[in-house]
Amino acid sequence: MSPVRITHPVESVPGTTLYEVAGEALGARAGPKLAIVGWTHGNEPVGGNVIDRVEDLIDDELIHGSVLTIRANLAAREAGLRHTEDGTDMNRLYDAVSLRALRAADPKSLNYEEARVMQLAPLLQTCDAILDLHSTSRPTEAFLVFRDDQAHGVMARKLGVPNLVTGLHENGILQGGLAANVGLELAQRHPRLGFTFEAGMHTDPGNTDRGWDVTHRLL
Repeated sequence: MSPVRITHPVESVPGTTLYEVAGEALGARAGPKLAIVGWTHGNEPVGGNVIDRVEDLIDDELIHGSVLTIRANLAAREAGLRHTEDGTDMNRLYDAVSLRALRAADPKSLNYEEARVMQLAPLLQTCDAILDLHSTSRPTEAFLVFRDDQAHGVMARKLGVPNLVTGLHENGILQGGLAANVGLELAQRHPRLGFTFEAGMHTDPGNTDRGWDVTHRLL
């Protein structure tokens, strides 16, 4: 087992924790950095539940690289809402165009979600892979959303999710940008991997186990 260094919060951003193997001098191997995101929408508990499970095990299980955990929409989670009452869908703000507009805006004019994206986007952009965990408001089978390229396709086949969805980013089907595609232009290629996992309906008791399975496989 390699020693794990814990930074909480990361760069003074609430809701973030970085777990990293402490360094080659202590026998650790360098490795990739994975972000696990939960609570992008405050009424979707699966991501927070999975992050809790990851954090319970990570001291014993992490052997190289680092894991960044993000509880994204803290205010909406506290209120039990998808987003804050005067806010917006955080998961449509991460594309390059939206980020440029937010950077150019008066910080005092930003709503809660916009301000949080300005805090979280720079942290996410330091990662080699991003997994954003969600659930749905209506019954559905679990599915995985990702950019349509070979690297994503190869990894997706290893994650154990039978229902795979591509093309949302490339074809602009969703307005704005997902956290998993942070900083990218429409249809832009990038070596960073980004996956959005929809575990099932919010109240489905199997969501946490499904979310954990995908997370553990990606780790």
